[in-house]
Amino acid sequence: IIIGVVAVGAIAAVLALVVFKTKYDITGSWDLSFTSTSPAHTWTWTMAFSGDKKSGTFTDNFGDTGKYTVDDKDVTIQFDDWNIALTGKFDSKDKMTGSATFAGLTIGGKSITAATWTADRTSSANSFKPGVGTIQSQDSRKAKR
Repeated sequence: IIIGVVAVGAIAAVLALVVFKTKYDITGSWDLSFTSTSPAHTWTWTMAFSGDKKSGTFTDNFGDTGKYTVDDKDVTIQFDDWNIALTGKFDSKDKMTGSATFAGLTIGGKSITAATWTADRTSSANSFKPGVGTIQSQDSRKAKR
């Protein structure tokens, strides 16, 4: 009987470790701060991620959508209608950092192709800040790829 109880306990422990292995959970609302060097510029987006710890979708404060994947600490974010890709990693459960590549994005009439970013989890899942940022594509925000 004791061996049976120990075996059941060991199996339960292994299953719990497998299920809860990924301690990084991107779901919820995040404020992302971008910095480009050419031209020098900083701006902020707010994004809400829905799905699970490994994959799902997002919506930003401009109404743009996309998909994300998380593999342990590594994060990949791809917009649906813009040629914008973010790669990065979790630094802690509430902070991420990485780099971004853009195509067709201009700010102040200057093309931006790359930036670094940091993201901080917000305290509320509904904390979008409409109108934050002044990002324009070469053909205005209405243009899609």
